[in-house]
Amino acid sequence: MRNHLIIDTDIGTDVDDALALTQIIGSRPFYGTSVTTVYGDVEMRAQIASNYCRLMGSKLEIYAGESKTTRYCRYRTNTSNITTKIG
Repeated sequence: MRNHLIIDTDIGTDVDDALALTQIIGSRPFYGTSVTTVYGDVEMRAQIASNYCRLMGSKLEIYAGESKTTRYCRYRTNTSNITTKIG
């Protein structure tokens, strides 16, 4: 059975997200992995994630998501705003 993974990250603020992303890319335990970036300058964050993937020889799908946090995100189900694919 193949495992699918979507990584939702604010990469670029602290090193923890970059380390997690590179560990996942390096270990290759997942099939169909994609990355969404959130909070602040999501385009820049998506570019950072794309650069890490490129440096590691990975071609993950990377999408820029929401730039602002939502107070009641557990009730939000509309993902139509994730439209910008990077890389």
